[in-house]
Amino acid sequence: MGRLSAGLSVAALPLLLLAHTVVPAVDLAVLDDAGLLLALIAASLFLGIIVSWMATVLWNRVARVLPIAMAGQLVVFETLSSLFYAFIADQRLPDPAEVASAALILTGVILSIRATLRVAASTA
Repeated sequence: MGRLSAGLSVAALPLLLLAHTVVPAVDLAVLDDAGLLLALIAASLFLGIIVSWMATVLWNRVARVLPIAMAGQLVVFETLSSLFYAFIADQRLPDPAEVASAALILTGVILSIRATLRVAASTA
């Protein structure tokens, strides 16, 4: 899957040119600078191959060890991670509503894990 994502990212560059002809507001500054373009391609390959592959390996390991109720909670952290990366990319801190949302998500995960552990302890 990661290789497909990386390939699609690189293959999408011609679509960027097409988008600029249809919607001139599409910024093509990344294509003007060879260094930026190389960085875009390198980042796409890194994310598509290395990060995606490693996430798949780790997910498969965890899915074999944890009960399904707890493994499902890990999916929630994908949302929190994407928020974290978006704040870094936007170079800003989360607003109060975003902090409250993340806190609610974490609270739900913690309560779910506690309930799962309680059930596991009572059946052991």
